[in-house]
Amino acid sequence: MDMRHFVLSCALTLSLLTSCQRSESVNTPEAASPPTKEPAEATGVVRLSPAALRSLTLKIAPVERRPLTEDVRVTAVIKPNENRLAHVGPRIAGRVVEVRKLLGDTVKEGDVLAVLDSVELGKAKADYLKFQALTSVQEKNYQRARRLFEQQISSQKEVLEAEAAYLSAKAEFEAAHATLHLYGLSNKDTHRLTWQAKEPISQFPLRSPFSGIVAEKDLTIGEVMSPERSVYTIADLSTLWIQLDVYEKDLAKVQVGQDVGLTTESYPQENFHGSVTYIGSLLNEATRTALARVEIPNPQGLLKPGMFATAIISAQEHGATAGLIIQESAVQRVEEETVVFISRGDGMFSKRRVVLGKKGDGWVEIREGMQEGEQVVTEGSFTLKSELLKASLAGEE
Repeated sequence: MDMRHFVLSCALTLSLLTSCQRSESVNTPEAASPPTKEPAEATGVVRLSPAALRSLTLKIAPVERRPLTEDVRVTAVIKPNENRLAHVGPRIAGRVVEVRKLLGDTVKEGDVLAVLDSVELGKAKADYLKFQALTSVQEKNYQRARRLFEQQISSQKEVLEAEAAYLSAKAEFEAAHATLHLYGLSNKDTHRLTWQAKEPISQFPLRSPFSGIVAEKDLTIGEVMSPERSVYTIADLSTLWIQLDVYEKDLAKVQVGQDVGLTTESYPQENFHGSVTYIGSLLNEATRTALARVEIPNPQGLLKPGMFATAIISAQEHGATAGLIIQESAVQRVEEETVVFISRGDGMFSKRRVVLGKKGDGWVEIREGMQEGEQVVTEGSFTLKSELLKASLAGEE
């Protein structure tokens, strides 16, 4: 009996020990498995709610494949179009009796700028009228002499004398007519000349050669003007010349006919456009620049001669190959990396590292990191960058 009790006690003790070991084995926690690293793409994703999308200004455009035009930026000076700039002065000495146009006035072709009085011109006009009348009289005498000769009433000598007098008077008249042309009178002006004219025959007008503005005025009433003096400058500012100094390194990129954009401090929101019309053949040894000229329309008169401006010449290298390009505004810097944001739809945008190439005209070449046709955020990428950085800082906390 004691022996059985001893065996049972041993068996019970062994059972309890085994049970405890199993319990410890079950309750002991297993070692935590190492966390899997989140893919790099997932860490660069920005998710925006529909409400956030509506409140933000985001523009998305596809990656394009075409040659990149490189900008050549140069300082520019605006000048009048010298082909539409006229210095007006009298062809004969005279005294100013009337000033009709002042500095800054708008004029049309043929408008009278001023009226001058000239004794010399008065004499020339008087000679014209005298020989005009004399020619008419001598012509009638000649015709009468011919009729009388045909009727055998007068001699041939009288006919010849009448003809000579007529031809002499006609020559004097034509010479007087030519003199008035030299003084600037047109055929229309001479045909209107009479002894009964309301205005003194010694007066003559200075007229504008074309439409424009009075850019300079240098005369006063009573002042005597000589033929070598310019008293008015008329400028047609509907087109202007832009003078550029192109650096030697950029000359190969600039050609006649290229489009040129122009910006000014006076009108920063306005973009003016013209084209290259001339490239100088000489290089300034001091500045290493060559002179180029751009002709630009100015229909509203916003541009003024003397203004400084910045000219942007869109230059495409000869034989340039097509490459992947995006708008420069799409590019951001995140943690020392150059990145763009790709639209994945449904408010998801992923960061993509890229390698840039040449830049020009607001575009940049993509050498690595993107494919043609991918949808990239071109406006609002800075907002996505900010959201990405905020999410990164929150994760570190």
